[in-house]
Amino acid sequence: FSIDTDDPHWISEKPEIVVNGTDLLAHGEVPLGHINELLTRISPGSIILLVTEFLPSPIIDAMKKQDREVHHKVDAQNPLRHLTFIR
Repeated sequence: FSIDTDDPHWISEKPEIVVNGTDLLAHGEVPLGHINELLTRISPGSIILLVTEFLPSPIIDAMKKQDREVHHKVDAQNPLRHLTFIR
């Protein structure tokens, strides 16, 4: 993915964990629960990148309610790929 000038500077850091939310759903897992579990295990200030084929609005809303920094963008190289950065 590429970083745009209007993206927050912190998404240029390498994500500690990349999660494929589409695969999780296909296997009957709930991405939100998985993300919440991972957030307890990563270093403070680290980033989780959630990759989906859809806008993950419920996850974005839940992360904002937890006072997490969240940035969502569509991958410029693949418009079907949604990138949600969480820290």
